[in-house]
Amino acid sequence: MEGERRTRVRELAQSERWSEAKELLDASPHEQRDVEWLALAAEVEAGLGFSERALDLYQRVLDERPRHPAALYNRALVLLDIQRFEEAVADLEELIEVEGETADTLAVLSEAYLSAEFLVPAWLCARRWETLAEDPSDRWGAWIIAAKALDAMGRREDARALL
Repeated sequence: MEGERRTRVRELAQSERWSEAKELLDASPHEQRDVEWLALAAEVEAGLGFSERALDLYQRVLDERPRHPAALYNRALVLLDIQRFEEAVADLEELIEVEGETADTLAVLSEAYLSAEFLVPAWLCARRWETLAEDPSDRWGAWIIAAKALDAMGRREDARALL
């Protein structure tokens, strides 16, 4: 797919104009193994609510380019949406191995750990997220996840003290 069309699809996706993005993608010639086309198509399918199609496309990206950071991150988001928490955790842990810790990745990973009921990792991850967070609202988010994990572990006083 040519650069101009890719740019337009990205713009449509960013403004959540999923149907228009899908039409443009479908009309764009591409190679079966075009990783960037596959990643855009997966994002659009996810935006349209077709989670299984998006997961299939993200898997094709990863088959072509294992450890593709955007595919790992975005696939994890889709997996979280459909409550496949342990799979999301695996993708996010892999992503950290690929690109290191970032506040964004730790934020999603701490939420995934908590949703999967991996309470100690959720608490530890949220505390690590807090140290990398630059924005006060991100630190607040980290404290909330850490407090929820502590509360679920039966450590209510520690959770209250944290907040």
